[in-house]
Amino acid sequence: MVEPTPQATPSDEDRPASGAAAHLLEMTARDADRWLSEAQSEAASLLDEARAEADQLLRDARAEAEQVTTSARDTAAEVVASAEAEAERVRAEVAELQRLATENREFLRRHLTGLLEQVTGSSPDDDD
Repeated sequence: MVEPTPQATPSDEDRPASGAAAHLLEMTARDADRWLSEAQSEAASLLDEARAEADQLLRDARAEAEQVTTSARDTAAEVVASAEAEAERVRAEVAELQRLATENREFLRRHLTGLLEQVTGSSPDDDD
């Protein structure tokens, strides 16, 4: 006949070891939960800091862009005003040159008419 194998039953010596293991697992779980909570808190804090820094960078960039835009507009207005003044100066110079050209034509016409009268001995109005 075969004798049944005895079932392993926890002995009195194994019970404190299982309690210690359970206690160790419980402590490890508590530590893991605490570390997880600390990591989540730190991550949230870092995220808040990053958002605040990004907001500040955005405000700074917008302010700088506004300053550059204003400066560019001012420079453009100065260039336009200068160009308009130069154009007006050139128009005045052209008008003066046209006046001088007309004056010189009239002078040459009178001079040539006088020379012609001297050559022909009569005035152009005498042809009638």
